[in-house]
Amino acid sequence: MSAHIFDDSQRAAATEYSALLKDLHICEGQLAFFERTTQFQAGWIEWLQVQHTVLNRLRFGTPDIFDIPPQHKQAEEIIASSLSLGASFSRERLEQVRTLRNRIRIQLSVVANFMTQNDGRTNIAIAEASRRIAFETKRDSDAMKTIAALTMVFLPATFVATLFGMVFFTVDSGRSSKLRVNPYWWVYLAATIPLTMLTVGAWLGWLRWVRWKRLQDEENFGLKEKSQ
Repeated sequence: MSAHIFDDSQRAAATEYSALLKDLHICEGQLAFFERTTQFQAGWIEWLQVQHTVLNRLRFGTPDIFDIPPQHKQAEEIIASSLSLGASFSRERLEQVRTLRNRIRIQLSVVANFMTQNDGRTNIAIAEASRRIAFETKRDSDAMKTIAALTMVFLPATFVATLFGMVFFTVDSGRSSKLRVNPYWWVYLAATIPLTMLTVGAWLGWLRWVRWKRLQDEENFGLKEKSQ
């Protein structure tokens, strides 16, 4: 984690952050269990201290300290010292467990912040890629506009060249070089106009079918959402 803080060139992958976050959650759960256990032990030792004091009062009453037999006095001091030492150890262990749990919580927060930063960097990278794609699309659109403009410029000339290159128009090779029109030139119009109308009609019909299909899909999707 220190490498992530002090060296931006060493960045962990998202899967590594997820694994670390999972391990930290497991450690926090175990420390929570240890905290409850240690807290119970500390409370149990305090209860034993209280019961030991009550037991001594029941056994000896409240006599002068010099009236207590030496062996009883020594045993009572040993038991009291052991209970006091156990209580100190339990309290110290409880503080250590709580400190570790707080450190785990801080590390969880740090890892969550790192994951948020990585998500932010990913979103920035996606936005940059989208901007580049939009720029490339705009450039392609400009190129297509140029091609369309050139096509519109050369289309009349192409049409005229194609028309005069058909068999309906012939030029005499003599001195007069007259342009003669075939009497069946109307066959070209009779075939071209219906085919053009048929093509345009098929295209318009396909557009209407696509629009109708889209409306049907939207209605079906809306019915599914209402049923859910």
